[in-house]
Amino acid sequence: MAVILTKNDLIDKLKIQISRLQLHAKAFDDKKLFVTYDMATVIRVLFHDTNMSHSLIKQICDMEGKDKSNFEMFSSIKPPEPNTLILLGDGLYSMCFSPKGIECCPVLNASPHIKMDFDIWWNEKVVKNVSNGYENPSWMTRKELILGHVNQEGGAHVDGEVDDNIAKIGTEEAFGWISYIDDGKGNMTSPPAAVDQKQASIRQICYETLYALHKHFPECFEEMYF
Repeated sequence: MAVILTKNDLIDKLKIQISRLQLHAKAFDDKKLFVTYDMATVIRVLFHDTNMSHSLIKQICDMEGKDKSNFEMFSSIKPPEPNTLILLGDGLYSMCFSPKGIECCPVLNASPHIKMDFDIWWNEKVVKNVSNGYENPSWMTRKELILGHVNQEGGAHVDGEVDDNIAKIGTEEAFGWISYIDDGKGNMTSPPAAVDQKQASIRQICYETLYALHKHFPECFEEMYF
């Protein structure tokens, strides 16, 4: 016989997911970049609904008589200023330059915090792919990025054939920037980005998620780490 969870049970489950997400955020910030798979998996648990299962946030919203589609989130995406010629990043991350080359840096709390309903936030186009040319970029939403990373690339499952869109994000072709480093002997090399656009974007989505959850459920946070 199935056991029906109470609201307190669901809140306890939420506390665990928040702690997991914070743990992965700390690991990422300590340069353990592979934890993006774990971050994305927790975000899927929190937000992704199917015909067969409901996300944790939907279950809590349903119990409170609220519509999850209107659950308030916060976007880091700042519209470009008029007459902007070059954007160093897509919005979820900025570009940093160092002696080791290019690095995509999550903007974290240096970003704007633009309020929007969950459905708009989840389906906002946030990661640009210029592999088909700067004049014809394609975009990936938070939902597509998170679910692709979890369901195809190793968060919960590894597919033998990965969708072209999720596979290209994080490559030089999709990123559109290449740096060249002089090794001191007159030889130029082009190292891959130390942190790529996929990794940086997922870390920023993690930040946005923790920031929003703290606004709704501050009692579930044992520490302030977004």
